Amino acid sequence: MGNFGQHAYRRPVPWRSGPCTAEQLWHTIRKRADTAGGLGGLTPKESKLMSWAFIQWLARLLAMIQTGAEWPDGAEYA
Repeated sequence: MGNFGQHAYRRPVPWRSGPCTAEQLWHTIRKRADTAGGLGGLTPKESKLMSWAFIQWLARLLAMIQTGAEWPDGAEYA
């Protein structure tokens, strides 16, 4: 933490969240500003074009991963 570690927020207990839901994912995608994309090259503007069916599928995948499932082979790297 170097010289500024004393200024960083330290959570007293580990942060836990429940399984990802399609509604949470939809809301998160919709509220993002149209800025630079991620490692995979997908920009926020492009992600807002995802269909509801795809958002539901992605939320199910992320929920399975949150509960211990392995990442699919093709999704481990951007």
